[in-house]
Amino acid sequence: MKQRTLWSATLVAGLVVLAGCGSASDPDSASGGSKGKLVVWDWKSGDATASSYVKKAKADFAQQHPGVTVEFVAQPFEQYYTLLGAAIQAGKGPDVMLFNGGGQIRDRADSLLPLGEYVRDDKKRLAGWEAFTKDGKTYAAPVTLQGHPIYYNKSLYRKAGLDPEQPATSWDEFVADCRTITKATGARCFAQGNK
Repeated sequence: MKQRTLWSATLVAGLVVLAGCGSASDPDSASGGSKGKLVVWDWKSGDATASSYVKKAKADFAQQHPGVTVEFVAQPFEQYYTLLGAAIQAGKGPDVMLFNGGGQIRDRADSLLPLGEYVRDDKKRLAGWEAFTKDGKTYAAPVTLQGHPIYYNKSLYRKAGLDPEQPATSWDEFVADCRTITKATGARCFAQGNK
């Protein structure tokens, strides 16, 4: 498991977390996966836009670890944590996995190996570590931070008699502007793009 831990930390530095629960690709294998193969679960590698990254990650890893292959297993995001929880509980989970920060990883920390010694240098250049930490131990590294930007439609501001160059700077002002925009234009103030 120590060797697998080192491989995993090197594989996609910051992308994934280690699990001490076996290989997802071979249900009959013992805990720790099959020799020479590292199984990675995620919800992104099956996306066409991620293919060049996955290809490069595999190539970089293969160059550093000859004789070890990496298998990415893309799971549907809507079912990801249910499938992962069942696999971990059955002792057939992947060697490496992608996690959202916060409760999803903290709830499974007892099944994971801490990565502190492998990500020590990354702590200086990445933010958001607290979301991947429980009881002072780090179980994953942040890959991306997801914010919630708010865009506004300047033409709606103008139609409502508001100055689009002077948008609200406080929540109360924002709510007041929304009321004005809705009353003047019938437009709703919020929409979610989600892509």
